[in-house]
Amino acid sequence: MKKIILIIILGILLTYIIPGIPSYTEEGIKLYINGHHLSLDQEPVIEDGRTLVPVRRVLTAFGADIAWDSETRSIDCKFPEANIKLTIDNSTAVLNEQNYIMDVPPRIIEDRSYVPVRFIAESLDARVSWDGEYQIVHIDSDKINYHGEYKVKRVVDGDTIVVHYRGDEETVRLIGIDTPESVHPDQGRNTESGKVAAEYTRKALDGEYVGIQMDVQERDQYGRLLAYVWVEGELFNKNLLEEGLAVVSTYPPNVKYESIFLEAQEKARMDRSGFWNDVF
Repeated sequence: MKKIILIIILGILLTYIIPGIPSYTEEGIKLYINGHHLSLDQEPVIEDGRTLVPVRRVLTAFGADIAWDSETRSIDCKFPEANIKLTIDNSTAVLNEQNYIMDVPPRIIEDRSYVPVRFIAESLDARVSWDGEYQIVHIDSDKINYHGEYKVKRVVDGDTIVVHYRGDEETVRLIGIDTPESVHPDQGRNTESGKVAAEYTRKALDGEYVGIQMDVQERDQYGRLLAYVWVEGELFNKNLLEEGLAVVSTYPPNVKYESIFLEAQEKARMDRSGFWNDVF
């Protein structure tokens, strides 16, 4: 019995005393962006007094388009206002072509990539604070238009959903893209392509919790919320374009991801994906 107790004590000491060993809090670290809780599929960890977070889930909530290079073990993060390149186990980060030294490098932990949240947030001019009592990282920024996660109540068509939003049901129009009609009152405008897009969105989003991110203009002339929709760390608006199920349709001032959307559309066109194969 004494031997078991000594082993437990030694394990605790190694976790909190020896630098470089990640520590997991008993209740888990929570992350709030602009006052909204961001649920994480993997817990953040603390290394050398710095919080590291799972890269894809968190950075996409910040509005990043992420690419992983397995050969160089590097992560390219393309934001609307910045480009950041991080390399696993390397403390040097490249922010808009300039080198910066981070307190701790990105890590691979349990086969997942983790990055230092403070460096990423402050690179985007966000304010970062730590609530030690409740184990919460608070990130606040006018540039990060994250409005929390909400359950999809139903799918209207390929680019329109209804979510339970702050106590009410709200219609959300996915901005920056357009899918063919499937539920238009004028039946002559509905197409088989529209039904395919609607079914794709239904299978992916119906009943799921999705992240809602606004741009400059929050609602359209019909009162619908205008949003970028995130699911499982991926930008669903972009997914529709990549699958060839939508076309780019951006209108100022809501153009945050216009260049990313155009790239996705061009790739789908070149690959003749979805509707590009025989419709457009």
